[in-house]
Amino acid sequence: METGEAGEKVAGAIKLAVVGYLVSIFIAAGQEWMKLRLEREQYESTLIVQAVNNADQVRSRANLKFLIEAGLVSAHNEKILPLLLDSTMRIKLPADRLPTLPPTPAHYTTPTGARLRVIGLG
Repeated sequence: METGEAGEKVAGAIKLAVVGYLVSIFIAAGQEWMKLRLEREQYESTLIVQAVNNADQVRSRANLKFLIEAGLVSAHNEKILPLLLDSTMRIKLPADRLPTLPPTPAHYTTPTGARLRVIGLG
């Protein structure tokens, strides 16, 4: 093998490594952005549920309006604005349709009824 061919192979390997590194940085940045977006949406959802979790419609509307004006909930949320603008719409959580959390790992059981023990790492 000649020195020129070896140099070209090394240069090609370096280029490939640089491209791989840049792609991994791009993917990591995208994942971090998506993680922050998800956390923001979860935060907003929690605030909205807490704001309307009462029987008083006037108070629910005032709570939602405050959240939007304070910038704690996105004003561009198309599902909240109609609730505030239409005074005939009732703001109420559908308690029978709310999702329930799955049991914690300590409560998992096998089909025979035996409890599973979960051991934490760390």
